[in-house]
Amino acid sequence: MKRMICVALLLSLVAVGMVGCGKKSETPTPVRTDLWGFETEAEVAAFDNDNTDAVLAYDQVTVFKGIGSIKITPGGKPETKIAAKLPVSAYDPWKKSKVFVVNLYMEEGMDPAINTVFLGMADLGPEGEDWGWVDGSFYKISSPVAGWNKCPIGLKPMMKNVDSTHQYKLYIGFYNEDEQLVKTPLLDIFYVDDIYIE
Repeated sequence: MKRMICVALLLSLVAVGMVGCGKKSETPTPVRTDLWGFETEAEVAAFDNDNTDAVLAYDQVTVFKGIGSIKITPGGKPETKIAAKLPVSAYDPWKKSKVFVVNLYMEEGMDPAINTVFLGMADLGPEGEDWGWVDGSFYKISSPVAGWNKCPIGLKPMMKNVDSTHQYKLYIGFYNEDEQLVKTPLLDIFYVDDIYIE
């Protein structure tokens, strides 16, 4: 009798263990979705400088991935920006993503160096003719390096709550800011490539 009870208990424990092993993780694995790889001049042309006087150009020399990047020459303003509409095809993965990643290239000796990357988002309405601020997020580069710097910017809840019938514009700002929040205009050319969400 005792032997039968022990066997039954053992089988119960095995069954419970199997059920536990079959549970799916509550946190889904982030899926990478490419937004802009700057592989063509047309991709670069889709961006503007948000009135910061920066000059944007297609480049095939300083590249992180693929064959192209966007070359950015600052225009002397406190912030240097690039801006473009969020592709409609990215709306669904955007809602599920946690970070917006920008790969940023700085030349050795860049002075001032970029130590802050900002992502802002605006709602342009159904026809793309309105403008309403959604939210923004920052990434601080604690130790800027010569070469490529990966800049993952967290997406805030309001930014992920997109309406499928609306158009949205993203503003990516680059600047140098000291401890007193004083911004020094950038002087040197830099590059951006391989922008994605995950």
